[in-house]
Amino acid sequence: MEHSIFRVDWFVENPLWNPRNCHDCGHDGILILPRLMECDVQSILLTKYNVRFHRWLVGSLSLCLLLGLSFPGHARPPQPSRPSLETTSQAAKTQRAQRWLAQAKSNKKKSKTKKAKKPAKRGKKARKAKRRSKRTRRRKRTKRRSRRKGKKGKKPSKTAKRREDRDENGRWLPPYLRYITKKYVGYFKQMRRLALKRLNRRKVYPYRRRRVRTFHGQKKLAQKIKKLLKHRWLRGAKLGVVVMHPNGEILFQQNATKRFIPASNVKLLTIAAALHYLGPAYRYVTKVYTDRKPNKDGVVRGNLYIKGSGDPSLRAEELWKIAKTLHLKGLRKVTGRVYFDDSLFDREHFGPGWEDHAVQPGERYRAYMSPVGALSMNYNVMGFVIRPGGKVGADAKISLDPRTYYVREIVNKVKTVSSGRFGVRIKMLGHRSWRERIEIKGKIPLNSRTRTLWRRVTYPGWFTAFSFAQLLRERRIKVHLWPRRGKVPSSARVLHRHYSAPLGVILQYAGKISSNFTTEQVTKLMGAKLYRKPGTWAKGVNAIRSYLKSIGIAPNTYKLLNGSGLSRGNRLYPLLFAKLLQKQLTSLSTRPDFIVSQPIAGYDGTLRWRMKRSSASGVLRAKTGTLDGVSSLSGYVETADKQLVIFAINMNGRIRQIRYFRRIQNRIGKLLARYRLGSRSK
Repeated sequence: MEHSIFRVDWFVENPLWNPRNCHDCGHDGILILPRLMECDVQSILLTKYNVRFHRWLVGSLSLCLLLGLSFPGHARPPQPSRPSLETTSQAAKTQRAQRWLAQAKSNKKKSKTKKAKKPAKRGKKARKAKRRSKRTRRRKRTKRRSRRKGKKGKKPSKTAKRREDRDENGRWLPPYLRYITKKYVGYFKQMRRLALKRLNRRKVYPYRRRRVRTFHGQKKLAQKIKKLLKHRWLRGAKLGVVVMHPNGEILFQQNATKRFIPASNVKLLTIAAALHYLGPAYRYVTKVYTDRKPNKDGVVRGNLYIKGSGDPSLRAEELWKIAKTLHLKGLRKVTGRVYFDDSLFDREHFGPGWEDHAVQPGERYRAYMSPVGALSMNYNVMGFVIRPGGKVGADAKISLDPRTYYVREIVNKVKTVSSGRFGVRIKMLGHRSWRERIEIKGKIPLNSRTRTLWRRVTYPGWFTAFSFAQLLRERRIKVHLWPRRGKVPSSARVLHRHYSAPLGVILQYAGKISSNFTTEQVTKLMGAKLYRKPGTWAKGVNAIRSYLKSIGIAPNTYKLLNGSGLSRGNRLYPLLFAKLLQKQLTSLSTRPDFIVSQPIAGYDGTLRWRMKRSSASGVLRAKTGTLDGVSSLSGYVETADKQLVIFAINMNGRIRQIRYFRRIQNRIGKLLARYRLGSRSK
């Protein structure tokens, strides 16, 4: 009989463990164990994983030897207190075999006895329960079969099923050894496979195509898409789908010219128009002016002005850099005030159509509805960090991010409770048209973690000016008076210019994370550049309309209210989005930045968790759109034969159907990624 030999010298250190001399070879510190389940224990123990666990198993097996337990096929040294396995009487063996046979017969009788059938239930619920139970039984059956299958996929024989309960000579293993064999040796095999898999694992590169079954033929594509659109999930919904080749050939269409609520798919129009009129290399410039130059002591005898350019990417970090640069230039004190100039845009901070969401409870102060202004900071939102109080009944601890004197008063009505859910409601109430008064109500459990909530501000210009004045003071530039609104005089001198990132980079926030604030800022900027300042929503929408007219889309075929799609009054059709996407492929100056601004399926943006690890993962770029009962998806997908296909999907229905809309959109995207387009003439 074969044995696996390995050292157990570590047992010698413990006085409770005294390894015996091997009865075969007589070497000290050597333990001989039988090979279990055709598995080389020695080679498994030599792997670098789970050494402690293996040592524990060796110790437990050695304990069995010391306690006098026997291994089949392995003769122990004779002991005076207990006879060895070879000296066991034939009567004991016969008695043990009879006991096992009796137990097997009783098990067979139990399996033959059948329970009395209950009277069959009738009705729709009973039929559903029956189908569900059938599916469950079928699933369990397939799992059992997959476990029993061997390497070649054949079902093992009855003798093979019980082979693991016997040793190499066909002798039955005792119950304790069966348990060890089934549990731990199988575990060793699994750990060895994992170790080899980690050592030989291939490098996974991003956007790597998965092997999938492909298909070809325009007729077959139409059949598959129609089958998906007839799904029971879409009952009562309005659907519009267009699949187009880059040369303009329509591969599939359904309700292509019917108008739908597109939601955030409107951002595709804004991004394309901004890249066309402003260019991907356009940069915003935020300027700081003074009435006079600082003297040798760094004192400005006059006022300090900060003029906004509509930069949506300006944050507190950039304002801190501006304050630091002014300090390095020698500025130490401003005798006058800090004035802010936001005259590039009008003072209408909330766009047309936003009132549809402002009337809903709890939605009015959400961060996605942040106001628009020529001088803005941190996307015009504030963070509220809420922590539980020291004891039950105490007020919660609230801090602001960023800390600013723009907030005049915080009414804290958040109480600490012993248990329950976290629930807080925040109201941003403007005070005298230039500062903020905030009411916070709710409760927070005593053992709750720190929560951070983001809410929009009411007056973006004042919010930025107060934050800038405070950052100047933190950089030891003395400013004693409150900020004010005012235009920069013509005699003022430029003290510093701050340049933003290129517009092509900023528009990625509009496309990938669907930022309403960024797209509305760009919409007003286009209106100010094309139709003179101040920029308004009407001028910005006219700029988008003129661009759509230039690519062959008639103005009377759609309705557009704003640049972000945050309105239920917008009405556009799928063929419009398909034509727009087709036009972007032909323009070399805007094509790279437009495509890069779209989310990648399974990797980033609003498509990060959609179509993950599928045929469309990494090869589909599309813009999503979501409102109550509205879901849209429009973009590009690379087919199985490395060609681009344009698609636009608009779905309008009930609120509960949104998740089903997304599932069908995902299936269409995966379907197009498996499609083989073949050669097409231009």
